[in-house]
Amino acid sequence: DDLAAGLAGLYLAARERPPLFLGMLVDERRSGEQVFLRRKNRSRVTAVALLPPPGANAFAADAAGMGLVEAARGGLERDTGCTLRPGGGHEAAQEYFRHFAFAFALAVLFIYMFLAAQLASLTAPLFLMSGVPLLFLGVDAALLSTGHSLNLYSGLGVILLSGAVVREGVLLWERSRSGLDVVSAATSRLRPIVATALTTILALLPLALGLGEGVEVQASLGVAMIGGLLASTVLTLFYLPALLSWRGGARAA
Repeated sequence: DDLAAGLAGLYLAARERPPLFLGMLVDERRSGEQVFLRRKNRSRVTAVALLPPPGANAFAADAAGMGLVEAARGGLERDTGCTLRPGGGHEAAQEYFRHFAFAFALAVLFIYMFLAAQLASLTAPLFLMSGVPLLFLGVDAALLSTGHSLNLYSGLGVILLSGAVVREGVLLWERSRSGLDVVSAATSRLRPIVATALTTILALLPLALGLGEGVEVQASLGVAMIGGLLASTVLTLFYLPALLSWRGGARAA
């Protein structure tokens, strides 16, 4: 009200004429229209932002936001003719997951091609890489237990760990082919496997705890890699020897 009264009091002075006030030329009228208009693909758009509370899980917040969008979409489009589409962080997350799935599939394909060429077999790499999907169990458990979510950094850790799962399996495979029992081969590799995993986990611990300046965002990378390393260690010591022993017994039968 004070602003409107002040604008109406503006005047233009002229010689030998009374002052001309702005309030004499215009009428005050309040409107709910937007100050500026946004357009996308030549269509008028209005952005509505849904901000989650600090510390909220990204997946839970995105799911809740999509629930609100789906609940309001039918009635809004029917009554007003407007189209309601999710965008912003949800659209960016969907694009990120498409890129992540492509990069992960490409990494698995390259690993398989390399192993098939090195082992001169098309089936052996499938046995060695069967533990890669189980890697997500350790990663998901670590992320959920610490309150982190799958993002750019944790997805990068998953891609890096996909090769670490196969590394020790190749050594077990070569020792089993040389005539050594698979269980004996796994026992002989127990200390190097545990020592390598433990030193890597200790090195990633400051990153996972978010110690230092500007590393809070990258903490999910350390958490994902620690969970994946724990899962890959268990897979190398128990899952792969059992699988290779079963394969050797099936071939012998």
